[in-house]
Amino acid sequence: MNNKIYIVTSGEYSDYGIDAVFTTKEKAVEYVEQNGTRYNIEEYNIDEEVEKKTQLWSIEFCVEDGKLCEASPTSYDRNKVIDTCFIFDTFGYRKEIPYIRFYVDADAMDSAVKIARERFASVKSNDYIWLRLTRPLFVNGKTQYEIFNIKTNVFTKKY
Repeated sequence: MNNKIYIVTSGEYSDYGIDAVFTTKEKAVEYVEQNGTRYNIEEYNIDEEVEKKTQLWSIEFCVEDGKLCEASPTSYDRNKVIDTCFIFDTFGYRKEIPYIRFYVDADAMDSAVKIARERFASVKSNDYIWLRLTRPLFVNGKTQYEIFNIKTNVFTKKY
């Protein structure tokens, strides 16, 4: 089985376009020979194995209704935030909507959201944890929140 495709292209920059796609180089060359020399042939591998690797995801849910707000890969220091969650009340661009953020390792967004949704349900069902997360600390007149580690069940002050 041929694991390559041959794409006939023409133009440059904003005029660049794909004119035809072939499974053999011979067919692509034949197309170019019939249509002129202004075409290029590009060769690509297809159906390569995709290496699955995990990455750190930031998953946010609305505190009130549990709806997904955002899911995105993040470059935060994994060692500081992995398997943690905390609630934002009046920070950032969602000043009107309190939301909870989870940091999870997963190989894809849907897996990360599923893990975070299960953790959200677990955290919300524990009154002690939920009350501590939703009640900010007031230190020296400033509002501070705690980070909760899902794996170790330990709270850490966030300064």
